[in-house]
Amino acid sequence: MILFLYLYNKLHFSSSYITPSQALKSFKEHQTVPPTTKRDEVTDKRVDTTTPRKVPPQACVTGRNFDKEKEWAAIIEESGRKTSQKSQERAEHVKQMMVHAWTGYKKHAWGANELAPISGNPHSGIFSGTRIGLTIVDSLDTLYTMGLFEEVQLGKMWLKENLTSHLNVSVQVSVFEFNIRFVGGLLSMFALTNECEYRDLAVLCADKLLPAFETPHGIPVAHIDLKHGLNTRFTNFGNAILSEFGTLHLEFFYLSHITGEFKYRNLVENIREKVTKANVNGLYGNHFSINTAKYMSSNLAVSLGGAGDSFYEYLFKSYLQSGKTDTHALKLYFDAMEAIIKEGLLQTSGGGLRYFGMKHTGLSHSAQRRMEHLACFIGGVIGLSAEYSKNQTATLQLAEDIATTCHESYVRAASGIGPESFEFDTSKGDAVSAGGDSGYHMRPEVVETWFFLSRVTKDRKYREWCWDFIKALDKYCKVKDGYVGLHDVYLRRTDSKGEPLKEDVQQSYFMAETLKYLYLIYKDESLLSLDSWVFNTEAHPLPVLHPFS
Repeated sequence: MILFLYLYNKLHFSSSYITPSQALKSFKEHQTVPPTTKRDEVTDKRVDTTTPRKVPPQACVTGRNFDKEKEWAAIIEESGRKTSQKSQERAEHVKQMMVHAWTGYKKHAWGANELAPISGNPHSGIFSGTRIGLTIVDSLDTLYTMGLFEEVQLGKMWLKENLTSHLNVSVQVSVFEFNIRFVGGLLSMFALTNECEYRDLAVLCADKLLPAFETPHGIPVAHIDLKHGLNTRFTNFGNAILSEFGTLHLEFFYLSHITGEFKYRNLVENIREKVTKANVNGLYGNHFSINTAKYMSSNLAVSLGGAGDSFYEYLFKSYLQSGKTDTHALKLYFDAMEAIIKEGLLQTSGGGLRYFGMKHTGLSHSAQRRMEHLACFIGGVIGLSAEYSKNQTATLQLAEDIATTCHESYVRAASGIGPESFEFDTSKGDAVSAGGDSGYHMRPEVVETWFFLSRVTKDRKYREWCWDFIKALDKYCKVKDGYVGLHDVYLRRTDSKGEPLKEDVQQSYFMAETLKYLYLIYKDESLLSLDSWVFNTEAHPLPVLHPFS
């Protein structure tokens, strides 16, 4: 993606379109030299970071920080004054969507992980066997961003009274999901409020994950027992998924920053070292051996969708989080994207839509003419990276082309909402689900790209696209006590009443991501400015660190 920025650089072509071969040629003109050593943030001396070290933790406030709330309320008010009346009304509409979803959760599933709005029952979600308030943790920074401070306090009180004991259960949880949602959500709330309780709970959650790293090369296992940690008798750990073990960096680095404990950042720096050392011709496969810290075969499965996506996202965002000093991360990102382009994953359909295909079955096969909703995030990342390109016009064009392709997957569906995956050059046309998953599972990636491109380009069309999506959500996904997904965005599957068949679960990430991005796109960019904040892959904002430590 970013690589495209540079890929376009040297060419100085007049057309906005660039071929993959041109991109590769241009990219090779760019050189970024990674730092060979690291500096201690206290002494500013070059040090070996393999040994855990400590610096004084960040000072914080115990209890409710009313001063921060007043400060945030003023920012929200000011950001509203800087936008049009129509945008203010739309932002308020999204805020009421959040209130509707949150109220249903409070009424029927308080403390549970998620809500089943149609039946009015709690839903355990991805953390089956637990009752650890997933929706609370995922929703708090969205509520705070909207100025719903009393609702935040209700959630905080539940977490203070229950989370520690509720985590003391013998249940296997995903290290990746627990990190991006719980560690990320709690760190975000600490960054927004500077309240000590959020930091302490984030440390509690992160420490629950530490046994996952007790493997031969420090590559974490996919799941951990919340009570007992890692089964040390189990020695054959198998493969790890790139997008899972490669999506810990932002949270663990910030955790070291606020606690003074270097052990967290050392763990993720080790992951970066191991995985980048093992790349195959610049490519990173979706599956990585925990036992050997190598790829089992050179015939890698590569994708910017599921199993790959957030690894590339975090390489670029690590650079942003560092205050643009982690040039090593930036170079790794460029190199990875160069290799992806060379493999032909960037394609153009017969209808002229540009998209990233997948090689889920290995490099020896042609890229599939299919794009996942998950991969639509990449348009936003490319757009954010355009600032660092010698040819910003071409780079932004690529970003907007991807955004347009994902938009087409929405407008070509009867519901106005895009499917989980969509194909190209089919008998039914482009950007349509032709035999794949045609459901809408409340995912945020398309809106995410529209939000970032709205901030970067100032183009109003992204706000209009979001408003069309909001109207579709209200029409097809809103129920009495919340919002739900659809089994078929083409409205071919109906219930006994002839209504579109709905999925009875309100995903916590709908409140963490989808509604946050929809709200922010109608507010002035001073609210969670991209100069000061970096969003983790669950849309939990973490601060840019100046200076990076």
